Amino acid sequence: MRNEESAGADDEGDAGRKTVGIDEQAREATAILSQVLELMGERSEITTTEEDSEGIELAIKGDGSGLLIGRHGQTLDSLEYLVNRILARRVKDAVPITVDTESYRERRRRQLHRMALSMAEQTKREHASVMLDPMPPRDRRIVHLALKTTR
Repeated sequence: MRNEESAGADDEGDAGRKTVGIDEQAREATAILSQVLELMGERSEITTTEEDSEGIELAIKGDGSGLLIGRHGQTLDSLEYLVNRILARRVKDAVPITVDTESYRERRRRQLHRMALSMAEQTKREHASVMLDPMPPRDRRIVHLALKTTR
């Protein structure tokens, strides 16, 4: 009896969620992001730059890109989190959504890569550990991958 009750509860959680293709997920994510930006008072255009089974990348084009990026991409990360959470509540098995503006993600990746290599050289030269500032998991991953290639 208990197993049936818990199985019924799982079904109820999926009742409002639908299974849709990647194209429909991209449209839904674009609509969600558009609504959030509108509520923020930002007038911008959203385009889908990449769409595959690994995820969907949305690019924001508009005047307020500095405001949308925030300090070290924190606002952009928050927008991305919101879009992913809302999409996951609406769509069953939603793919990850990445939000970018003005190619910030690529610029940040290059900057972190250069910084990681520079710090690695400093460590080798001085034979001393180097402490980096705390960073979000996405940035740490970039640093780890950059250092992995230098060994």
